[in-house]
Amino acid sequence: MYLKCLVISQVLLVLVLENSWALSCIACNYFNCLAVSDCPGKKVLDSCGCCHECAKQKNEVCGGPYDVYGTCDKGLQCAGNILKGICVGHSSTHTHKKKKRAKRRRHRGRKHGVHSIRTQTAPRREERSGDAIITQGGASEPGDLFK
Repeated sequence: MYLKCLVISQVLLVLVLENSWALSCIACNYFNCLAVSDCPGKKVLDSCGCCHECAKQKNEVCGGPYDVYGTCDKGLQCAGNILKGICVGHSSTHTHKKKKRAKRRRHRGRKHGVHSIRTQTAPRREERSGDAIITQGGASEPGDLFK
């Protein structure tokens, strides 16, 4: 019975470890970084955040666990599954729709006064406590008590 439990636990351990990922980054040593000079796009940091590398261009492999295959350049996105992707361009209609929605929200906000700047002081807040009214702000002296 003990042997069966031991074998089952070992099999389960192997299955769990086989389907898990980990990224081990050693201490950053800039002398080990390769010189990056001729990039067709921008430079980005590697998955450990230590060395610069060229951003991936259209139709290049990207993503993966912890972005080990690289990051796409500006204007591109990594499309694919969790294991690996391909850099593709953003859909122009999708971007246009997002901009249109944002503009509509800004306009709606102005119409209802959300984005207007207040030039008046905040209204006085009064609290009634028994027979006294405590006024905060706007009184002749801060915290005056009137009966």
